[in-house]
Amino acid sequence: KRDFGDYGDSVEPVEGVVLVDSDYLKDRKVYGQVVTTFRYGREEDEVMGLQFSRQLYLALDQIYPTDQTPEKSALQDKLVRKLGDSAIPFTFDLPENAPPSVTLQPGSDDQGAPLGVEYELKLFVADNKEEKPHRRNSVSMAIRKLQYYQPGSLIRQPSTVVSKGFVLLF
Repeated sequence: KRDFGDYGDSVEPVEGVVLVDSDYLKDRKVYGQVVTTFRYGREEDEVMGLQFSRQLYLALDQIYPTDQTPEKSALQDKLVRKLGDSAIPFTFDLPENAPPSVTLQPGSDDQGAPLGVEYELKLFVADNKEEKPHRRNSVSMAIRKLQYYQPGSLIRQPSTVVSKGFVLLF
């Protein structure tokens, strides 16, 4: 699943399963992170180290080995049974105040990454979580946080009351 809903009062958790070969792991650990990239300027305008984008790390957790056994959803449980013991379920909770995914369509002459807010889920194998993930020991996937609006159910709709008094004279 790549789309996660924000319903105003709750946000769907990012859930999944990663399959890691135990021989590859050895004594290392599996970490996962959710990164938001906010691009507010074109890449071709970036000069002298000035970047028009910011990255926010919304979640960074150790997935394997972990002290507690995470609660698995029905889909995760089915995938773990199908893939075997090497399958590791994970869950990340996105903050409610995180912005929804937005992409501004580039013009015909624009090049580079589009402007907007993008989310990326990255899982990597490392000795510690401060270690920079390399391409050969990591996997990443673009995800979207969608904002849903439920009219009338969350807040009272605005309304006005107009009252005029009339006096009748005979």
